Amino acid sequence: MVNDKIFELRKEIDIVDRELLQKLRSRFMISEEMGKIKAVNNIAVSDAEREVELKSLHKQWSGQLGLDEELVKELFDLIIKKSKNIQTK
Repeated sequence: MVNDKIFELRKEIDIVDRELLQKLRSRFMISEEMGKIKAVNNIAVSDAEREVELKSLHKQWSGQLGLDEELVKELFDLIIKKSKNIQTK
C-alpha cells in the first residue's frame, strides 16, 4: 500500500518534470527567435536592465510561491546563461 502511493507520487513527479522540460524547451525556442531578431537589427544579446528586471521578478515570484530564493536565482542564472548562448548562434 505504501509502495503503491510512492509509485503514484513518482508518476506525478515524472509528469511535472516533463512539463518543466517542455516549458524550458519553449523558452529556449523563444530565445533563439529573439537572437535572430537581435542579430538582424544589430542589438546586443546582453541587456543588463532586463536581467535586473528578471532577477527582481524571479525573487518576487519565488517568495510568493514559497520557493527557496537562492535556488530560484541559481536556476535562472543557468537558464539566462544558456539563453544568451542560444541567442549568439
